[in-house]
Amino acid sequence: MLSVSPSQHEGELLPPEKMREFVGGGDFKIVGEAFRDYLVNLGGLRPDDRLLDVGCGCGRIAVPLTGYLSDKGSFEGFDIYKEGIEWCTRNITARRPNFRFRFADIYNKRYNPLGRSPASSFRFPYPDDSFDFVVASSVFTHLLRKDMTHYLSEIRRVMRTGGRCLITYFLFREEGLPDEEGKRNDIDFRFHADRYRTASKIEVEYAIAYEEAYLRELYRDFALEVVEPVHYGLQDIVVAVKKRKKARVPALQWLKSLGPDKMAEEKAVDEISPDYATDSPTMVKGIRNGIWSNEDEEFHLFVQSYENGDCVLMATLDARGYVAFRGRLRENMLRVEDDAGRQGYSLCLELTDSSHGRLTARMPTGELRAEVSCLLPAGK
Repeated sequence: MLSVSPSQHEGELLPPEKMREFVGGGDFKIVGEAFRDYLVNLGGLRPDDRLLDVGCGCGRIAVPLTGYLSDKGSFEGFDIYKEGIEWCTRNITARRPNFRFRFADIYNKRYNPLGRSPASSFRFPYPDDSFDFVVASSVFTHLLRKDMTHYLSEIRRVMRTGGRCLITYFLFREEGLPDEEGKRNDIDFRFHADRYRTASKIEVEYAIAYEEAYLRELYRDFALEVVEPVHYGLQDIVVAVKKRKKARVPALQWLKSLGPDKMAEEKAVDEISPDYATDSPTMVKGIRNGIWSNEDEEFHLFVQSYENGDCVLMATLDARGYVAFRGRLRENMLRVEDDAGRQGYSLCLELTDSSHGRLTARMPTGELRAEVSCLLPAGK
């Protein structure tokens, strides 16, 4: 493995011992330099890349990257460890303004028990397609399944198409640990759950291992292509590339087949009053009837409006299910209030032009924001 030479200054950047202990064992400098080499050699990190460090701690990965990333590149990091973020800002950002750090007040029973935001709904504070590279070291090893899935979806969101991510896990297979050369961790994951195992029944987030087959399924669902091989070790390294999602044809066909007649047959719309049915639905100014979707086909929205300004709305999330709403149309906005249809959802579609808009939806799995466009006209 090629080793990248450190800069003159990185040796001077050493957090206090208490901070170094908080982010994990091992020599702070040696571990940081090893991860820099992983990013370059396994992940293909380039000097001009825009990089996000999820769970950046007190800069263990950032410090050695000050000697690698160019002024054209950038480093963004966030963490629930406030003191670490403050140290990084004072000591790293002061020297390299393109290295920036943010505190994220996320609840974690072990590391931030007073945190306000649950990990399962925390939206990374960065726009879509912002980064060429995302790294998460010793983060997913402490995330429960719901939180881990959400974090992976957020990593995909902030990566550009063709961007790469390097994430560490504890992995296992049904028959045991993966075959590999070299030392594995010595954690006893004795407590079994659905597709994951934990080392403690009480402090569950202390260490969590995921079934490798399940993780690969999840990556496929998120259109993240694993760069083989997976690198097994004390923590297992998975590198992946973000691919453009293909349209989910079954979902589109299902939505396209829906019309006013067929909608009445769907169980999801049983709560909708027949007073909203009409033999001749007409277009209401502003919202265009049809199948709305974001570019990656993660969200599908079927809108059917009626003369009185009310509408019936049906949505699918990743072709896995659907929910019906009844909402009010305005000139350029469709809004479905909280708990519409007694299902606990809220949704707003605001037009930016006649066939494009901004979608904001709150669901049990968290909040979704997406730029959407009308793909197909509604009808039978």
